[in-house]
Amino acid sequence: MTLPRSTYRLQFTNGMDFARAQQRVPHLEELGVSHLHVSPVMSAVPGSSIGHAVIDPNEIDPALGGLLGLRQLAGALRAKGIGLILDILADCMAASLENPWWHSVVTWGEESPYARYFDIDWSTKLTLPVLERDFAEELADGAMRLAFDPHRGVLAMEYREGYYPLHPETCRQALAVQEDLLLLTGRADAFDGTAALSGTIAFAGLQETSHALVDILREPERIAAVHEAQPWRLISRRAAGRHLSYRRGGDDLERVGLRMEDARVFDACHRLVLTLVRDGTVDGVRVLGIDALADPRTYLERLRAAIGRNAYLAVDKQPGHGERMADWPIDAVVGDEDASADAAQIDGSALEAAKRRILTDTLENERIRLTREAKVMADQVDADFSRSSLAEAISALIVALRVGRTYVTAASVSEVDREIIATARQQAQDGTRPEVREAIDFIWELLADDKVPEALAGCAAFRARFQQLSSAVTARALAGARGQR
Repeated sequence: MTLPRSTYRLQFTNGMDFARAQQRVPHLEELGVSHLHVSPVMSAVPGSSIGHAVIDPNEIDPALGGLLGLRQLAGALRAKGIGLILDILADCMAASLENPWWHSVVTWGEESPYARYFDIDWSTKLTLPVLERDFAEELADGAMRLAFDPHRGVLAMEYREGYYPLHPETCRQALAVQEDLLLLTGRADAFDGTAALSGTIAFAGLQETSHALVDILREPERIAAVHEAQPWRLISRRAAGRHLSYRRGGDDLERVGLRMEDARVFDACHRLVLTLVRDGTVDGVRVLGIDALADPRTYLERLRAAIGRNAYLAVDKQPGHGERMADWPIDAVVGDEDASADAAQIDGSALEAAKRRILTDTLENERIRLTREAKVMADQVDADFSRSSLAEAISALIVALRVGRTYVTAASVSEVDREIIATARQQAQDGTRPEVREAIDFIWELLADDKVPEALAGCAAFRARFQQLSSAVTARALAGARGQR
């Protein structure tokens, strides 16, 4: 492996594509660049400015020139002795109906083969934060109707040119059992709940149907009833902070977190990038969103094993706190040094206040989920904590953490992490009422006691989710504070 000695960073935005990048190769040679480092290139939602809204992790974006264009760029670079490094997004995909995995989940709910690919709280319905106002208000104003998705040929709920597919078992309800209007492709029992997941429903003669059907598709009572029958529910964007049922990716409602700790998800998301590394098209990757993962170290170990020791592997992370990553199987940490310098100048009290706001506003849904999990475990050991005291304890510890996250796992707690959590515990308890202090002690045990994961089912998942939340809260708080300076 040849480690990068001088890289040239290129963003595929504002019209930049593989063909235009190839035109720059002679200039890169003149500069003495060892590697070209490029932003994500997997297929993304059209208009995604830097390729983070991925809809297919195993396709090179046709808008950039596709796989052929990437290979041609790599070949032109190689001819000049220049390597190629790709950014890959590890933590999320686009929560867009253009993403076939997400479309399947919206259609089938927990029945979808991709239901566990995404970090979704299936104790409730999948919430889709797409409405400008509450559902009842939009319905009363006639902003939605039942309609046929012109791109997929399935019955859907239409809202502002978006088509949210109906679960096939609810189509009879939507169409008032007007079976003479339906042509079923495949099995004749497509509405009896046993149709295969790949089954489709085609509707014939729509242009010639009676006004009666058009009226049916616009009936507010029917729309409300059909909406209630779906595995999802439409909510307003302003309600997402409290009611979002999935972990968002980055700072964006349009991205959904992946359960990358699941080996099946890892394999499904890395097929193409592994091929590109193994066949020499690219020399290595930089992983984005590493701190949003449930277990960054295990992910990197899996990736390192897959790409081999001869490929370059870096992570995107603000410099500093380097001792935390000493045992990660990586070659470099490549982050935003200016952002790190800015963070060092941010007033601590302002940062804490920002964290508290985020925990009770933007990411309240995640705190609610963590609180529920903590309450279940408290009840298992007959610890009489109220949900409110547990919620306060979780917030207090995250606010008091001096780092974005620790890297505790079910199997181990490093002494560095234990000290960080202990310091946060002591600071969080200052000035709190007795019930909350006791709840903080309980959360401390969940996070840092070596014996607890074996004794309490759910502790390992709690640790992972707590650290994902603390990372997200800190990142948002720092970004907000920098923006106000």
